[in-house]
Amino acid sequence: MLSNGLKILISISFLSFNVFAEDFGIAMPDQIKGEESEYNKEAENLDKDTSNLIMDAGEEYDFSNIKSDEVNFSLPSSGEERVKKLSEKEKILSTGNEVPFQFENRENIISSKNADIYREVYNKGASGFGFTYIKDEYDVKDGSDLYRRSFEEATGSKKAGSLHFTFDRYLSRGVISTLWGFGAGVGYAQGKGLFKTSVGQESSAKFQLYTVPLDLRLGFELEPTRFFKIGLSAGPSVMGLLQSRSDKDSGEEGKHRRQVSYGYYGNGKLQVSLNSMFDDLSFKTFSQGNVTNMFLNIEARVQSFENFQDDISITGTSLGVGFSFEYL
Repeated sequence: MLSNGLKILISISFLSFNVFAEDFGIAMPDQIKGEESEYNKEAENLDKDTSNLIMDAGEEYDFSNIKSDEVNFSLPSSGEERVKKLSEKEKILSTGNEVPFQFENRENIISSKNADIYREVYNKGASGFGFTYIKDEYDVKDGSDLYRRSFEEATGSKKAGSLHFTFDRYLSRGVISTLWGFGAGVGYAQGKGLFKTSVGQESSAKFQLYTVPLDLRLGFELEPTRFFKIGLSAGPSVMGLLQSRSDKDSGEEGKHRRQVSYGYYGNGKLQVSLNSMFDDLSFKTFSQGNVTNMFLNIEARVQSFENFQDDISITGTSLGVGFSFEYL
């Protein structure tokens, strides 16, 4: 009898606890609150391009008015919502809501993702930089033909060529892109002095000649495929000549000879994309240096300068090879 009464008392206590728990809002097993269902509905309606990082699940969040280029997140227990504006680079590199380490040890998937990133960024560079070595094959003429005999035929003479740097800004991007910029270069040649009274007789004096062209560039690029493109540019230019000789002391008259000529230049180049060939390279150059494309270039430079103070002109075409980079 006592045992049956004890069982009844325990059953009544258990039922009372359930009622007490429900009154205080404590969810029991298999119980789903209406508020939780509404929360799930709001979360499912989020823009797929938006990542929302909620670090304190105890607070309520407003999912409206979220832009696709923003990340919303809240600091733990602060109740303050922060919005971070994503840069172009961050939007491209973002992979969405992926599970951490899901691509670990799966090289084929990583390679595919790198290729996808390259296809996304290869023609989005806003600026460009390049450097090129041009072999000196220009025609240099002067009234007495001293340049040819001193810098081309004399013992120990050499023409080292020139190194050119370009800095460009794109005006538009597409299959045909337009750009403007400027360029600068420096060239070097070495020769021997010649005696005026003895034709072909060389002196011991060494002559050094530096050429410094400065270009204003306006051009366009034709890009039929992401693997290569063709670029053309032209514009006004100015060249400085600096000549020095070893048989005079520093500061002595005639030690240096400086002169300037205005003229024009033209440039054509075939650019082969290295990033299109190597997926790993394209990902590294973009993620670490904002470089969207890197090219190996074969170039031809045309120039004409015929207005120096001395009776001398530098004209013609020469070939070269170089590299160029595009970046955000």
